[in-house]
Amino acid sequence: MELRAHTAEDAEVTSVIFLRAVRETARAHYSPGQVEAWAAECGDLDAWSQARASAHTQLALARQRGLSMLTTYASLTSRPVFERHGFVITGQRYFGEGADAAKTYAMSCALS
Repeated sequence: MELRAHTAEDAEVTSVIFLRAVRETARAHYSPGQVEAWAAECGDLDAWSQARASAHTQLALARQRGLSMLTTYASLTSRPVFERHGFVITGQRYFGEGADAAKTYAMSCALS
């Protein structure tokens, strides 16, 4: 498996994947207001690409590339999947405000 950094050319496809995951998959665990607050993170493609660069987003991950730790922000929906693969919760963050605040989990996994 190859590891590479997210680039501006990846912005469109990764934003589509993100929005589908939030609006279709995660809606089972979040209110409509929470879903829209979370989806607002996507913004325009330039802002999305800049946010991915700031977060050092990788499109594929592999142990053979010398990484010692993987991190993610997992939704209520995806949290169990990440936990089954060895990720542990390291914090929480919220999108939106008040009743529409949507909780996600900061998670990490040590690679051996």
